[in-house]
Amino acid sequence: MSSTLSKIVMVIAIACLGNYGREWARLMLAEFRIASEEGRPLSFAFQCLWRALREMPKHQEGRLALGRYGVALFLMLPIAAILTAGAIGGYPFINLPGLHPHAASEWAPGGVNEGNRFAMQTLTTMFAILAVRMLMVAWLVTERNWARIGNLQRLAAAIITTIAIFTSVLMREALSAALPALLLGLEFAAVATLARWHALAHGKAEEADTAREPAYEQARGFISG
Repeated sequence: MSSTLSKIVMVIAIACLGNYGREWARLMLAEFRIASEEGRPLSFAFQCLWRALREMPKHQEGRLALGRYGVALFLMLPIAAILTAGAIGGYPFINLPGLHPHAASEWAPGGVNEGNRFAMQTLTTMFAILAVRMLMVAWLVTERNWARIGNLQRLAAAIITTIAIFTSVLMREALSAALPALLLGLEFAAVATLARWHALAHGKAEEADTAREPAYEQARGFISG
């Protein structure tokens, strides 16, 4: 169990180093084998992970990784939670069996009635799709798959437009599309910023390589320091 856990921790540490610390990773693995023979693989693995995390903000690739995971964890997952709550709890004009609709007559001209109640399940499905899509976008952001994210953003724009048309026709309002449209705008801005940052970092990769210290000396300092 300890051996398996230590290997998992080492994999995470090496992933934190990225291309910037490839030579460091090779030396870490060699030292890890020695530590395993000495019976201290787990403590050594956590030491490597701690050092790798401390190094991440110091280089461009690490900062970009922190930015991607930060956006995924602190922006996109909360957005997915909001959309899921909307689908389950009735954000606006969604009426699941056994739940009370949130269609308040004081701000909704039409609201939910017998004539449009048939459409509630469709709206529920649309909000659920938006929530699942956001989880997929969060994963793709960590993978830097900007092309697939663009496809999912176009899907979201189509769904939000459909919600606006749906509710404007059936309930004489389009406010139910306002929140997902705002959330999609935040997603667009965050993804565009990350993609631009990634492109700039990729273009400067060769310059960073020439400015580094000898890899072996860095690796020794990384492990022992």
